[in-house]
Parts: sequence; C-alpha cells; structure tokens
Amino acid sequence: MISGYSPILQRVSMPPAATSVMVLLFGLAAFLAFPACRSEAGDDFDGDETTTVDDDGADDDDDATAHIDDAAGDDDSSGGCGGCAGDDDDSSATDDDDDATDDDSGDDDDDSYLADEPGENMVQVPAGPFWMGCNPDNEADPLCGLPGYENEQPFHQVELSEFWIDKTEVSFEAYDECVAAGECQASAIGEEKGYLVSDEQPAIGVNREMARTYCRWLGRRLPTEAEWEKAGRGEDGRIWPWGNVWQEDAANWADCVSNGMPNPCVPPDGYNITAPVDAYADFASPYGALNLSGNVWEWVADNYDSDYYADAPSADPQGPREGALAIVKGGAWKYDFNETWLRLSHRNAVEASGISDHVGFRCAWHDPNG
Repeated sequence: MISGYSPILQRVSMPPAATSVMVLLFGLAAFLAFPACRSEAGDDFDGDETTTVDDDGADDDDDATAHIDDAAGDDDSSGGCGGCAGDDDDSSATDDDDDATDDDSGDDDDDSYLADEPGENMVQVPAGPFWMGCNPDNEADPLCGLPGYENEQPFHQVELSEFWIDKTEVSFEAYDECVAAGECQASAIGEEKGYLVSDEQPAIGVNREMARTYCRWLGRRLPTEAEWEKAGRGEDGRIWPWGNVWQEDAANWADCVSNGMPNPCVPPDGYNITAPVDAYADFASPYGALNLSGNVWEWVADNYDSDYYADAPSADPQGPREGALAIVKGGAWKYDFNETWLRLSHRNAVEASGISDHVGFRCAWHDPNG
C-alpha cells in the first residue's frame, strides 16, 4: 500500500545476507515508528507538488522517514498502511469526480465496448494458473511476512482466462491522441512543469477514471490486479519481472529527488524522472511486457481491501465492488528502496480521484466473444 516514501539515502553495496538483515531491521523499525499507519485512510495527491508529506502534513523533502507522499501511489506501502494523517486536501488537479470512494471495482460488466481484436502493441497472456501475493517461504523476498505486508498474503494460486495487456505503459503521445479527439481529459502534468522530456514517456497526471476513459476509447479496459500481476510474474511467482534476483539496472527506480542530488542530474539509472515507455527492453516480463517494475505506478481496475486475498475467488477475481481506495502497482522512478516498492506482489492503496507525477497506466483486453 502507500507509505509515501521519498528517502534520501545513498546506495551502498552489501552482501546478500547483510542486505536481508538491513531490510528486516528497516521493516521492523518502520512498523514501530509509524503506529498511526495501521489505518485505512488513503492518501490524496495532486499534480501541483512533488514534495513528500509526513504524518503532520508538513513538507518533508529532506526527511528520510517521510511517510506520506502527496502524489497518489507514491505513497508506497512498505506495509499495510493505506494512508495516514496529513493527506493533502487539495483536489483541484483532479477531474470532476472528487469523491475518493468508487463503488465500481472495474469496468462495466457489459463489455460490448471492447474491440474485436487486441491492439498491435499488446502481448498475450495465456489462460491458466499463476501464483499471486508474496511467498513467506521465498528467502529471496525477506520483506514478505514482516508486519505491514499482511495484505500481500496469503500466497495463493489464481486461475485466469486468456487476456492481452499493453506491452508498454501508455505514453504521452498516445494519450494526447485521445485528448485531441475530444474523448479524454488532458493530463494535469506535462512539459510546463518540467516532467515531459519526450512524447515517449509515460502519461502521468491521470487519475483512474481518466485512465479508464482512455482504455475504453481504444476498445480496451484497465487490467485487474490479478491480470496485472500475472503479466509481470508469469506462473512461477517471481518477485520482479526478470526473476528473483534484484538487478539495479533493470528498472527506473533511483531518482534525483529521493537521493538528494541537485536537479537536473543524471541518477544512477540514467534517467531523470521517467524513462521512455520502451526502455529496459532486456528485462521484460515472461510475456514480453516492459516496465512493470519501476518507472511509474500503474492503475488497475480493482478497489482496495487489505483482506481481499483471504476470500477472493480462485478464478478471474475482479476485486471488491466497493472501496474508498484504489490500487496502483509496480513502484516508480521516485523510490530508492528496490526490494519494497518494485516487488510485483506489492499493493499500494490510493484515492482513485487523485493524480500524480509518478502514476500512469496501461490497458488490457479480452475477447468479448470468447
């Protein structure tokens, strides 16, 4: 979920065993340090600010323990924190839907709007089972099982029907075509705010309804949380799209802001803020999807329920029909804690009406005649 972290920590090289110990100690310390974060109050975000906000609502750019980020989805949850006090009440950058409660966990049950065929820039995910959630028996994932990560359990097998998902995140260039057609609302974040370097960067400044509108315009839909996760993990329950071993050069995750570097700068991953949607092609998921870890958090169709996995359907789960919070997945360019926010099992809960400088999306499709 969201624990809006924008830590200012320098990267150091440590042996795997030492790293695991440090991660364990960090998770335990975070749990003890932020008791207020056991609530489910989601955080609000808008595109006018990119600073972090801690529990008292004060700007906290230099605080390595800032807990709530003003941008939706960037409040990663290093645990089961759906949001804490100090959320930004400014929703001026959101669209007309100011109500964070969304009683629709996905697109309309009527899928007649779906196109007859998948798009060209989509990859196929075959029908079949996959492992969802975090596996406490996987020694490569020391965070699983720590206090605050209960919402990723139980580790369970889910059967999904065949579907297709965009190979890349939706780019500004693609999204702006929908805006030019008069079907989509313009992003609240762009070149005038210094974020857009090229049209091939992911469209940010888009809330869940705006993302859903774009997908429907193409005859597609938002993926469910289960579909999104399978697209990244395949059938073997891997932690990241490329496998179970962290590779710091495999994703866009270490930015200038969280590292306390001067801006502009060239961070360790080579990109200042977002990377082009087709970057990191050598680290695709088992089905060929790119950047499911890092770059931008991605909207999925599901509403959030921390206990949903315990009672979720074993086949094609759609998420709860009602909920005050929505889910974003995958982590983003803003974070410097690889093992937490870029894990595919991680669940980040945010307000559906919020926008952010590091939340984007991709679309999915299934055969409406199948």
